[in-house]
Amino acid sequence: MATTRLTRTQTAGTRTKGTLSTWVKRGDLSEDTLYTQFADGSNFTRFRFTSNTINCNDRTGGSENWYFTTNAVYRDPSAWYHVVISIDTTQATDTNRLRCWVNGVLQTFTSQSYPTQDANMNMNQTGQTSQIGANELTADYFDGVMAHTHWTDGYSYVATDFGEFDSTSGIWVAKSGPSVSYGTNGFFLKYASGALGTDSSGESNDFTVTGTMTTTKDTPDNNFATLNLLDGNIINSGGLQNGGTTYNKSSTGSDHNTTTLSTQGVSTGKWYWEVKATNATDGILGFINSNHGAYDSNNQLFGVDDNSYGWRVNGTKYVGSSQTASFFNTYTDDDILSFAIDLDNGKCYAAKNGVWENSGDPTSGATGTGSFADPTLGLFYSPAVGNMNYNSATKFEVNYGNGYYGTTAVSSANADDAGIGAMEYDVPAGYYCLCTKNIKAYGG
Repeated sequence: MATTRLTRTQTAGTRTKGTLSTWVKRGDLSEDTLYTQFADGSNFTRFRFTSNTINCNDRTGGSENWYFTTNAVYRDPSAWYHVVISIDTTQATDTNRLRCWVNGVLQTFTSQSYPTQDANMNMNQTGQTSQIGANELTADYFDGVMAHTHWTDGYSYVATDFGEFDSTSGIWVAKSGPSVSYGTNGFFLKYASGALGTDSSGESNDFTVTGTMTTTKDTPDNNFATLNLLDGNIINSGGLQNGGTTYNKSSTGSDHNTTTLSTQGVSTGKWYWEVKATNATDGILGFINSNHGAYDSNNQLFGVDDNSYGWRVNGTKYVGSSQTASFFNTYTDDDILSFAIDLDNGKCYAAKNGVWENSGDPTSGATGTGSFADPTLGLFYSPAVGNMNYNSATKFEVNYGNGYYGTTAVSSANADDAGIGAMEYDVPAGYYCLCTKNIKAYGG
């Protein structure tokens, strides 16, 4: 949701009580604002990630009225977090005036200054702006995915009002229809397709969307793979964008040759994904053993790691350190490249714009592009994209099933046999998109 925000003008509401509840999956680890209400850059209430902690503060005339910063840090880009922040300045005990839960667990604070009893927040004042996804200066945009965002005006709730621990798995899950009251400025945003700013609380407090915002298949109930910020080989200068679905390496000297893996790996089963070459230049894509060894001096894995498999823009096939020139066709900007890997039999199939490349159809029993590993080893593999030239720019947009190339939706929306995902091309029978539900059911 980078460079995108949702806004609404406030009316007079309650200024001593309120609750923010939202699910978030981070796409970068910089300072990201979730929600703010403000008159200007000196008068606001703000909820955000900063230095990977959660921070909430209320400021008047540039001076802090109250604030907190969590002890815990939240820097896992593969995870969904449920954040609940409850404010009630009418409480006699100061520690009950500011509370924060993450995935149902009450947080402790590394620093805090509690509001005085019955103090008014900057929230819910006539003419102020309520904004999701950017701060009061229209900066610190949230880059990632949000789901089920609630604000309650005049009501202080706890985490169990919005979520619960599943009785079977023990995982914290959302209550799809929590029994809460919303008040004058309250809202419930589901971010539904075609209704991204529509309030579902019954209060008709709709938001205006500014910028490009998309609806994804990625939800707290079914977590899809994205590119991994924590792989240890991440490109510089904001090189991953759009919630970890865009790899954008610049051509400057500060960006070395780079390989970036996905957040999910598999060791068995059959899997399918697609990548759009937006700036192919000297790109390479494929998959790599998730337990890869050390990077070379240029932070490159394709053509180096023994268990890597790559398709370079010039058509060269890389299997470990071996190269086969002109094995594949070349590709260029706007081409969509597909991979179908059969980890049970050690086979790989690759396609360009829906046509299988020198491999046979994945469902035909063909030999594929050649054996890439011994399936009996049980290695975990992750999709990967990269660049083979220090000074060239490369941009890929990955779709592991969430339905988008960057911010552009697929036009065909083909699901796999489980009815999951949205792909541009038909998902071969018996192959599945990379997400937690499929991995639980069909692989591991």
